Amino acid sequence: MKISKKASAIKLLRLTTAHTTLLEKLLSKSNIVPGAYRKVFVKCGRENCWCKEGQGHPFRRITWSENGKSKTKSIPLEDVDWIIKVTENYRSFRKMRRELSLLETKIKFELDIWERKQIKATRKKRNILKTCSQIEKNVPEK
Repeated sequence: MKISKKASAIKLLRLTTAHTTLLEKLLSKSNIVPGAYRKVFVKCGRENCWCKEGQGHPFRRITWSENGKSKTKSIPLEDVDWIIKVTENYRSFRKMRRELSLLETKIKFELDIWERKQIKATRKKRNILKTCSQIEKNVPEK
């Protein structure tokens, strides 16, 4: 099925509108921190501590990777809600970046199609713009 030039243009405009909308959402994101918040339990190792028999002392932390190395930081109880929110914001930001990249790929693909159609239509207007393969077909063999 052949897509008309108008349909191609409409598709491109829709993709670029979606791209602009997503980019605006992405740029509006603030308060982002990479990493994962977890509550873990750690046994302290003291001989007569209650944690020796239980699951351990609660420990709130964020873990992230920086320059190829894993980092961990303790989170104070009063910052737990905040750190959960900013790490969720970061995951949302990264998801939107992946969506933006996909849209850019689709736009490039559609532009390639548009370009080929425009070149073909333009060449048809003048015989002097025949392609090399068209010229070679008309050359008599020796």
